[in-house]
Amino acid sequence: MLEEIKQRVKKECSNPDFKHHKWFWDYHIIPMKNIALTLAKDYDIDSEVIELIAYLHDIAKIRGMDNHAPEGAKIASEWIKEHPQKDLIVECIEKHNKPFEEDSDPVKLIASADAVSHFLSPFFEIFFWENPDKEIKDILVGNLRKAEKDWNRILLPKARDMCRKEYEALKRFS
Repeated sequence: MLEEIKQRVKKECSNPDFKHHKWFWDYHIIPMKNIALTLAKDYDIDSEVIELIAYLHDIAKIRGMDNHAPEGAKIASEWIKEHPQKDLIVECIEKHNKPFEEDSDPVKLIASADAVSHFLSPFFEIFFWENPDKEIKDILVGNLRKAEKDWNRILLPKARDMCRKEYEALKRFS
């Protein structure tokens, strides 16, 4: 199932109708998966389940849907209906944009890995390339707002340590 989901998501990422099709797989999904797997070792969470969630977490965004976390949970639920940990996978996808301290470690791990991936990949820099008509100042303000939001989603201390320098570097432009 893991390889099948990986290939399905990769194919959807390459759809030219998806605004970020030129970079999303290589510069968001794969870095996020790698960060999530690193964290999974430290928190003793099943790496195969974490990898599956990493591939699926933004499926609704890739399809251009609003409310991508709950919509993505619905899509994932259909794709993995026979998986023994379906409920956990769906919960992690549904909550990855708005985790809470009282959420389970897998939820916090996925939310944290997603946010950390923005700092440890060229995610913020890509917005300059994708928006050549915008003023640099406006892109910097938007990036800082996104960075603050992402920083607040990182609920695992080890995950914060992974990207603290990059977060501080972005803040100096404020």
